[in-house]
Amino acid sequence: KKAEKKLETESRMRETLLDGIPGCIALILKKSTREIVASNRFAKELGAVPGQVCFKTCAMRDDACPFCLAPELWKTDQPQRLEVEYRGTWYEGIWVPLSEDLYVHYIFDITERKQAEEALRDSEERYRRLFAAESDAILVFDAETREFVDVNPAAVSLYGYTREEFLELKHWDITAEPEESDEIIQHMEVGDVARISVRYHRKKDGALFPVEISGSMFMLEGRQVLCGVIRDITDRKKAEEKATRHLAEMKFLSTTAMEFVDLQPETDVYELIGRRLKELVGDPIVVISSSDETNSKVIVRAILGVGKRFEAALKVLGRNPVGMSFPILESFLHQTASGKLVKLSEGIHHYTREKISKTTAKLIEKILGLGDMYSMQFFRGGTMFAIATIMMRKGDKLENPALVETYINHASVLLQNRRAEEQIAASLKEKEVLLREIHHRVKNNMQVIVSLLRIHARRTHEAGLKRIFDECRDRINAMSLIHEALYESEDVARIDFKAYLTMLCRNLSQAYDVSGKGITLTVERSNVALDIDQGIAVGMA
Repeated sequence: KKAEKKLETESRMRETLLDGIPGCIALILKKSTREIVASNRFAKELGAVPGQVCFKTCAMRDDACPFCLAPELWKTDQPQRLEVEYRGTWYEGIWVPLSEDLYVHYIFDITERKQAEEALRDSEERYRRLFAAESDAILVFDAETREFVDVNPAAVSLYGYTREEFLELKHWDITAEPEESDEIIQHMEVGDVARISVRYHRKKDGALFPVEISGSMFMLEGRQVLCGVIRDITDRKKAEEKATRHLAEMKFLSTTAMEFVDLQPETDVYELIGRRLKELVGDPIVVISSSDETNSKVIVRAILGVGKRFEAALKVLGRNPVGMSFPILESFLHQTASGKLVKLSEGIHHYTREKISKTTAKLIEKILGLGDMYSMQFFRGGTMFAIATIMMRKGDKLENPALVETYINHASVLLQNRRAEEQIAASLKEKEVLLREIHHRVKNNMQVIVSLLRIHARRTHEAGLKRIFDECRDRINAMSLIHEALYESEDVARIDFKAYLTMLCRNLSQAYDVSGKGITLTVERSNVALDIDQGIAVGMA
């Protein structure tokens, strides 16, 4: 049952993770075999369900796609990305390692984007010659003096100088990397064409921005000049950084989701969740507090990132806050139940549900250098399981609130499952105690009957009746031993046949005084477990 429950939990968390990714086919697959382990609803609509092979469902092929980069991922354990046209449709494929045996495959339909790019290239080709001087900034400067001799209108617009101001400047007035630029110019002076993917230039207002440069040297009016075509790539750099950040976030969520699935029962889930949140937010202090089942109070379970000033804060507070409990204010409960991070207007005073005075709270915040504070519930199925609080350093801002919220929502599933497991364990423990008590009382009642039968056997002088009393006593005593064995056994449903047989034979030996008759009792038995019905049948035989 535990294995089935773990598999069910793993499947539910994987589907929750994959279905949270909009506009794509998302699969979790086994390495080497490409067997689907989990898929989102878009993939399921194509028949890509667990147990199937990806290329037979998504690509409708009998063998692996020739452009698939999964083997490269298996070899390098690094994310892979590819754009490819397949059967008239353009796709972007992303392969991300998930674990030693699994990886995630995302498939995006980028046909519209490719069509737009193709249309743009066609348009640029048609008008390139006519508008070449206006498409990018073009700078022409003397190879010897480095003074500008001409610029186009795009350069004026890009850098913020007028044309007259440009002609008063030299090349190094606009570059933020003069040494690297001089090295490239030296190559251009010997006839090489320079193509520089990233350099940083400076505008008139001092702002730095990334540019892509293509340059060459030629003769103009009897002197050597260098011509540079400058393209502002600020938006592209932002897009690349966003894509890189997105991949990192997806890998983090995938890794932590698998971590939840493989979690050991003895793991401190609050400490684990706190550590992972600390990885996301960086320098701020992270506090994880659990909630009781009535949502009437919270208990501080973990504090991470407090630093060296924590000792001074402890002196003001008077005790370690881990383990402290605070009542939950109805206003706080309502405010943090939105599924979003909520800014705490009164800081620690608000977080401790006003149990710590405003004066003490402000002093602690000053010692720890705290600024804004945010809080959010671990909430699922109408139940709050815990509260996460992020205490920013003064002047800092929370950079990735959406990712933090997503992680907290995912971690809510873990806390929900952990609470359910604890409730089941408590219920089983209670039933086990009750069952042991029943076996104990049944054993005691049978011992009373055995005693009564022994008394009657001693009082009677008729041999036949005495024999009947003794047989009844022995059979009831055998059943009593079953209940005694179950009461003392670690497993209340089965008994150790080896121990039971030894105890049964010893009692029979004492009852009939076999040792006084020169009889030696030897018990040979095997390690076999019996249930209660089997044990009674053996004892009554």
